[in-house]
Amino acid sequence: MEQKKEVTTYLWERLKERKYYFLIAVCLIILYQLGLGVFVSKKVLITLIGFLVVGIFLLPFDIYEKKRKTEITKFNWISNLGIHNYTCIIILLFGLLFAYFAPVYGSPDENVHGARAIHLVEGHLFIDTNRTARINGIQSIYTQGVDNGENLYISQLFDQPFHVEKEDTIMVNGAKSFPFLSYIPQAIGIAIGDVLGVNAGIVFLLGRICNLICYALFIRYAVKIAPAYKGFLSAMGMFPMSVYLGASYNPEATVTGLGLVTIGYFIRLCYKEEGTIGFRQVGNYLLLCSFMAVVKLPYALLIGLLLFLPQKAFSKEIRKNEGDRVQQDKKQYFDGNVVIVKIISVGICGMVALAWLLYSMHIPDFVHEEYLVTNGVDTIGQLKFALSNVVYSIKVLFFSSLTYLDTLMRECFTFGWLTYTLPILPVCYIFVMGGFLVNSQKESKITATMRMGVGIVAVGIYLTIFAIQFLNWTPVGANQVLGVQGRYFVLVLALLPLIFGNSTSKKEKQILFTALIFLVLSLIGFFVYF
Repeated sequence: MEQKKEVTTYLWERLKERKYYFLIAVCLIILYQLGLGVFVSKKVLITLIGFLVVGIFLLPFDIYEKKRKTEITKFNWISNLGIHNYTCIIILLFGLLFAYFAPVYGSPDENVHGARAIHLVEGHLFIDTNRTARINGIQSIYTQGVDNGENLYISQLFDQPFHVEKEDTIMVNGAKSFPFLSYIPQAIGIAIGDVLGVNAGIVFLLGRICNLICYALFIRYAVKIAPAYKGFLSAMGMFPMSVYLGASYNPEATVTGLGLVTIGYFIRLCYKEEGTIGFRQVGNYLLLCSFMAVVKLPYALLIGLLLFLPQKAFSKEIRKNEGDRVQQDKKQYFDGNVVIVKIISVGICGMVALAWLLYSMHIPDFVHEEYLVTNGVDTIGQLKFALSNVVYSIKVLFFSSLTYLDTLMRECFTFGWLTYTLPILPVCYIFVMGGFLVNSQKESKITATMRMGVGIVAVGIYLTIFAIQFLNWTPVGANQVLGVQGRYFVLVLALLPLIFGNSTSKKEKQILFTALIFLVLSLIGFFVYF
């Protein structure tokens, strides 16, 4: 009896601490439902609000880090988990719900990415130039989910064997811009299901779950290695669209996860002591940016952040680790000029990006062939037009990039095949997260020069995405760039705290909890629509 009273008092104290957050959550739910104009069933609403209450009590455990009247030692392991583990757990919990309840191939081009994952399981690391690829015929059965919007948990796939007679498909070529590395997690899930001999529904689910686990681990590592801005990195990792894509076959999960690791590592470099950035650290960052160049070409520009690190941060000697001892190796200098190392790193990453661009360009896209031909989309023709009409093309890129800012956040809260938008959440998200950004702790090792550099790189990535879509998806001579989607810019948003914000060490769990609220609201909307 005494123990029960102690637990009740303990939870009541935490509820009082979080009263304002609880009030904000309730208000957002009401506003959200009014904006949507549809109310969920009592069963779903009670379940999800219960999920939120558990988050209020347990996940952001010690928001104010102060002594309380009641402490229960058996709950201490929760408070010691760390924000990186909190974030990973939240992503896995909500991602599993998305993975199980989302329609079969219910994210953009998931049928294409699913076909590529099956293609990889069958031993094909690269895509050839043939019009079709011969793969397991289950792919066409999975693709039927795109047409009828059938939710996975009620589909007939659980009564269907995974192995079906092979057939030719053009879907594989639609994934030409992504390397096989982006499909390894999905392929592992499919291979596990295949080895276990389970039905097609479970195999499909395992592919999604493995992609989700990989994404969650990427985010966990990104938050863990960053010495500051952990709250904002967690929030971007828990971005509703990113979690939704992570729980699908979409390779954007690898792009976002690896991109946040790259940003987290850059923050780590910014906070290192003077004279401690050596060849190993530069090499690690170059390797991450080279991977980014392959998985999402515009983000190769993240290597540009290296140019804005102060020269005094770089070491003049390299130390060698041997077991638990740290012994000084012979001195090796950056040839007296750190700039040379920076330029060489940028050059190597640029060559990797160029090599991947040339490779992917020689593979024809048969999946979107009808759209490209019907709408007069021609990459070479567009490039020639741009070179002969430079001023006009610059105006198109400039005004398209400006006008898109109005829809960017809305598309970041768009689910399905860009058909279902949560109407009021983007505005709420901008105001709430913007408040954290403006009021973040005024302590940071990010200098004004580095902030300027991050801003230049962010704008460069933003415009590069538009330039690529201008060449590859826009009709020749059109007055507006087409094919741009909000999910392409999640990592650009992740750079904003480095430009406008500061360290958030005292508000990390508040930001985590706020991101959790938006994830809960997105899940409610997801259940309403699907």
